[in-house]
Amino acid sequence: MLGNYRVMQCTLPRPPARHVNKRIQDPALTVVAIHNGFYADIRVHETLEWLNDSLGSDLRICSASWNYGVLERQLDLRAVSIRAAAEADVILVAATEPLPNHIERWLDASLREQPQHHRAALIALDDDDDNDAGDGSANLCSSLKQLACRWQTEFMCNHDLDQHLNHDCALRLLRRKGEGMQSWRQPFGSDFYSAPACWGING
Repeated sequence: MLGNYRVMQCTLPRPPARHVNKRIQDPALTVVAIHNGFYADIRVHETLEWLNDSLGSDLRICSASWNYGVLERQLDLRAVSIRAAAEADVILVAATEPLPNHIERWLDASLREQPQHHRAALIALDDDDDNDAGDGSANLCSSLKQLACRWQTEFMCNHDLDQHLNHDCALRLLRRKGEGMQSWRQPFGSDFYSAPACWGING
């Protein structure tokens, strides 16, 4: 193959120089977010903005987001989102309730696709106002923590997010991905790099 390439170099005119976007080559923390409504979507936006501000200009954030309803009703987008989450470093779950069955199955399917050495960190973005209401074992943090234990991956709740998901933690997640995955420079792989994030009520 290399010999053929050299022949082509000698017989074909040199292609025009192309501008290389350095930002594409920078390390990226890949984040997939799922949420169950308008206000949960706002918490996702706020968390992504906080990540951009706190992780610094040398580490960009590449993100995609879907709501619960889309993941339940649209099987094609459910399959796309599972493949995206399988390549993610972080999975954000923003909701005001425990995990419904179809979302727990979605998370199981996404984490199952990941190499054991590169499970995504799970982050629960629950509603602060509801934390003291009802049975503590029934809230989002508790149900997501149980799932994280089952898959032996990192778990964080929004209450201690700023203490645990810092620049060093993000680089460690990236380093772990680089040990066994080829998507270091192309977040979500070629199928997802150009795909727009799905935001809003219908996203």
